[in-house]
Amino acid sequence: MIILGGKADSSMRLPCKSVALVSVLLATACGSGGRHHGAEQSAAPVKYTGPAIPGLEPKPIWSVPDAPFVSAIGLSRTFAVLLGHQGESLALIDAMSGHLIGDGRPLSEPDPTSGGHEQTLLLRDSHHGGPVVVVRYKENVPASGMQDEYDQDSDLVVDESGRQVWRSPTDGTGQGRFFVGGYIAKGEVERSAGPDEGYLTKVTTLTASDGGKSVSTGASEYDDDEAVYGATNGKIVHTMYNILGRTGLEGLDASTGKPAWKLKGATFYGMFGNLLLTMGDQDVSGRTQQVTFTDPASGRQIATAKVPEFGCRTALLDKDSGSVLCAGEHVIALDSATAKVRWQQPPANARDLQPRAAAGGAAYLELDGSNDESHTFVAVNDRTGQVLADNLAIDGVTTADNGIAMVAYQGALYGFRVKKLS
Repeated sequence: MIILGGKADSSMRLPCKSVALVSVLLATACGSGGRHHGAEQSAAPVKYTGPAIPGLEPKPIWSVPDAPFVSAIGLSRTFAVLLGHQGESLALIDAMSGHLIGDGRPLSEPDPTSGGHEQTLLLRDSHHGGPVVVVRYKENVPASGMQDEYDQDSDLVVDESGRQVWRSPTDGTGQGRFFVGGYIAKGEVERSAGPDEGYLTKVTTLTASDGGKSVSTGASEYDDDEAVYGATNGKIVHTMYNILGRTGLEGLDASTGKPAWKLKGATFYGMFGNLLLTMGDQDVSGRTQQVTFTDPASGRQIATAKVPEFGCRTALLDKDSGSVLCAGEHVIALDSATAKVRWQQPPANARDLQPRAAAGGAAYLELDGSNDESHTFVAVNDRTGQVLADNLAIDGVTTADNGIAMVAYQGALYGFRVKKLS
């Protein structure tokens, strides 16, 4: 599923190094003695000298030196990482051993004179029930035959074995073709540098990535407000409208193009596997709203509650504690079983914090505005909101489903076991 619905950018950014380093930097790790995948060059272990991080064991189980890190997301048992200052290469790291899986995949950079906001994004999605990473980036297609050089928004889809599942064609037919939940969507990428960046808009048709008949979504290629947020079990979650112009969400059956369920008046706030978070209309007082958790495959309501009004630019789920964290003007934590508020950041003089990772009952919030040279994190108990560590000077952190966290610190990567909070 797409995070942030699966969109994820851990904002771990380090100085740019050569893409050629990918095959050697990630080939060897210390600690677990696991099998190597790909290149076999060795490197000396790197001692972790950074701050103690609540929720993680004190000593790493592996390290990777000299890693030109940009961003990462965790999958089931691997980390998908971008290397190079602009995400010039994708690599998969085994979460238990720190070893490279397969070979690094260079990403063709766009023409630097083209301008615009062209951030490379990592999205977690699924294919035939297994997790995949979708790299959504601006690709430079070289001149060939009678076709001139051009840039296009492209998707590269890789599973946890390192196998390429799909990628946007570069033969002139790939423009506007993207991957979502095992289907190829014809549409456009939102490039707003806001909370909807990276999602698809104007999606008019869907085709199974393994081949088959295309179905129409009923959307218009001119509809800028229609957005596709994610997919699960063949249901595409997207914005829908009725004839009165009232917005809502719809679960589109990708095999027929027909709606399987509708949530009138709902606004998308996040999607975490089989958990869809939406916000309804304000009540008459204007002070509270109805928040709802829904099963995106069936449209079945899981939980709903009235809560104080809040925004949600970034959202993530801690599967261990059941806390869903949303960050808008301030951070709020919801109970995924009841939809009730567990805690919220006091709005007065609130620091601008964005949740980047959560596991074992601990969440790691980054101070928004951190730059390429300096990052500041706050660790909290995501059940209670208690601050566990303040002003953590690390470059980034992300977690995989198998209980391993990856930390970037001073040019190296470290794997830690998650230590669940009592």
